[in-house]
Amino acid sequence: MYPIGISADIEKAFLMLSVAPKDRDFLRFFYPCNDVELIYRHCRIVFGVSSSPFLLNATIMHLLENCTEFYDVVQKLKCSFYVDNCLTGVHNVSEAEDFIEKAKLIMAKGCFNLRGWESNVECKHASKHSGNTSVLGIIWNLDEDTLKCKIDFEILSCETKITKIFILSTVQKFYDPLGMLIPSTLLPKLILQDLWKSHFSWEEELPFTFVDKFSKWLNEMYLLKDVTLPRFMNFNETSELHVFVDACKGAYAACVFVRSEVEGESKVRLIRAKNRVAPLKSLSIPRLELMACCIGARLVNSVIKAIDASSIKVTLWSDSTVALWWIKEYGDWSVFVANRVKEVRELTGCYSWRHVPGNMNIADLLSRGCTPQQMLNSKWWEGPSWLKENPESWPVRDIICQPKEVDIEKRKSKLVNMNLTEDTPPWYAERLSDYDKMIRVFTWILRFVNICKLVNGKCKDSELSQSEIEYSEKKLIRLVQSYYFSNAKSSNFIETFLDNEGILRVKTKIINRNDDRSFLYPILLPEKCEFTKLLIRTVHRKNCHAGIQMMQCLLREKYWIIRARKAIKNVLYNCVICKRFKIKSMSSEPTPLPPDRVTDCAPFEIVGIELAGPLFLKNEGKVWIVLFTCAVYHAIHLELVNSLSSDAFLLALRRFIARRGRPRTIYCDNGTNFRGASNDLSKLNWSKILKETRTPKIFWKFIPPTAAWC
Repeated sequence: MYPIGISADIEKAFLMLSVAPKDRDFLRFFYPCNDVELIYRHCRIVFGVSSSPFLLNATIMHLLENCTEFYDVVQKLKCSFYVDNCLTGVHNVSEAEDFIEKAKLIMAKGCFNLRGWESNVECKHASKHSGNTSVLGIIWNLDEDTLKCKIDFEILSCETKITKIFILSTVQKFYDPLGMLIPSTLLPKLILQDLWKSHFSWEEELPFTFVDKFSKWLNEMYLLKDVTLPRFMNFNETSELHVFVDACKGAYAACVFVRSEVEGESKVRLIRAKNRVAPLKSLSIPRLELMACCIGARLVNSVIKAIDASSIKVTLWSDSTVALWWIKEYGDWSVFVANRVKEVRELTGCYSWRHVPGNMNIADLLSRGCTPQQMLNSKWWEGPSWLKENPESWPVRDIICQPKEVDIEKRKSKLVNMNLTEDTPPWYAERLSDYDKMIRVFTWILRFVNICKLVNGKCKDSELSQSEIEYSEKKLIRLVQSYYFSNAKSSNFIETFLDNEGILRVKTKIINRNDDRSFLYPILLPEKCEFTKLLIRTVHRKNCHAGIQMMQCLLREKYWIIRARKAIKNVLYNCVICKRFKIKSMSSEPTPLPPDRVTDCAPFEIVGIELAGPLFLKNEGKVWIVLFTCAVYHAIHLELVNSLSSDAFLLALRRFIARRGRPRTIYCDNGTNFRGASNDLSKLNWSKILKETRTPKIFWKFIPPTAAWC
């Protein structure tokens, strides 16, 4: 994105970070010397420890976050570091000189020396070097300002015995993070997958078919030594990102190009490409095409984040009509398709996808693979030729595919025939979550039914009356009882009867009591019923989430629920608010007391001092209480002071010593009166005092200045 590239690194970066003394025991190592094993500890961050890069990055970020000057340079540095390497760019030479000068000043505040400045242009602080330099494993040609892969062609010589481990080793020697060589490096990966399917061992010599195919590929790899990509990409307001995806039986791939209008000419450059070998488990071509769409969406999303261009226009191209149909249309797809379609839509949106014919799809070369010579002839990194033309001439085609190809991934529903021996539960008991709401809804339904029965069909404009609500509740109870107690065995252990309203009630032993009829003859309700659960939940909520015993008493005033305690317990167990208040607090193991709390000593030999106040007097004066607490016996001594000065505190300390004895250790905060008293006492000639009076110096211990409990 910048015409001038800049690179540098931090000199001895890890050695600039010191390890805390308490953590140095984790970095011990043996050092044998004259048959004696010496044990040393690292005092600096060790290169090679897995946590070292994080610690270095965190330190650099902390340094930059706390830098209050050169804001623009600081922001650029934040996104320019990779471990100890700094990579960035600027628009002109003066900006480069300003950036280098300020960056060195900023990093010097943390004792980091930015050195080894290199650039494709010569400026004040970085002389232009000719030739190649290595940047994060990629070769940067400073003269031509191009990038190419770092490949040691001398070690790629073909051995006499070609084995699976040799092929794997050869494949891993190609470090190609940009993906400029992936069409030619796919072939050995496919060979390696075939070897896995054939169950060859690591050291077993391979048959001629595999050896011949691999040797021909290896003998052409030297042709790739001159494949380069321009480092600078001209991003402007006309820039667009174009993503091409494709898949075949052996692999699937995606590549990202940038198209920009520069001086009336369209230029297309490769940004990044990626391909993957198809899984060992055989997948259909449409599924592989969808997986290619998925990695294409991820790839362009990572590119947008890297170049910080969230508003740039993105177009994604695929030659699979089935995959595009899945992305653009909504349907009940299988889990495999649904998960990937969801990810693609979240990253790109379904309207950014377009269809391209297979012979015009540049990603076809990446998914099928080719020899190095074929890749050089194609110059695929320059993008498809039609992409440089006017957008009106780009391929436009409606997405048309056979229904059989699309519907094969529809979620299959299983039909199960069942012979029901009883009716399903009533709808009103399962669709509503509140008892009062259920009664009101059922009341409106009954009113609607009654209105429909009238000849003129006039509606009532008034709200629901209390008589209508009570009638609806009784009607609903009758429906519940008719469903659950239709069988005589359901309630044969309880003496019941039907009242004059058709409601099933229970005969209790207190029928001779002068009380409410509902209490003497409670309504019978089943245990496992949504109606009963809603009733219990509502009573529980209205009574401030009462417990099981209280709920039994409240419900018993009107209802007789079969196995009521169990039914109430099940409802209360699922109450979120009750769970919140009943949850146990996190417990921790008790820590041992510090040595000064458990030592054998006289009272007030080890004390803690704190001030309380101020207390306001009648004469408008103020006093403070000096609290002396014995750390061992918890004894307390109080003194009054009329100010927060060191002199007032020293007088209080003198009175305390005269009454309780002289303390050996004092714990206190960092108040100015405490600090001042400590400083005044430390000025005395304690060596002479100790010699003449055998009175040792008082040892003061101050808590951390910024402690949370201060």
